[in-house]
Amino acid sequence: MAIRTQRPPHILEETFDERDRSEIHEIIVNLRQSYIERQHEASREYHAALRQVNRAEHELHRLERHMERINAFCEKHNIPVEEE
Repeated sequence: MAIRTQRPPHILEETFDERDRSEIHEIIVNLRQSYIERQHEASREYHAALRQVNRAEHELHRLERHMERINAFCEKHNIPVEEE
C-alpha cells in the first residue's frame, strides 16, 4: 500500500477594481431581475395548472356522484342500467 500526500491547492484571490465592480454589479442586477421575473411567470403558470387540475378533479367527482345516484335509483326501482 502506498501512502500519498497531496499539497494544498494554490488558491488565487481575485481582486477587482472599481470599474470591474461596477460592471459586475450591473450584470448581477440585470441577471437577478431577469430570474425574479421568470420565477414569477413560472409560479403563475404552475398555479394556473393546479387550478385546472383541481377543476378537472372536481368535475370527475361530480360526475361520479351523479352516476352513483343514478345507479342507486335504478337498483332501488329495478330499472335496467344497460341499454337493451
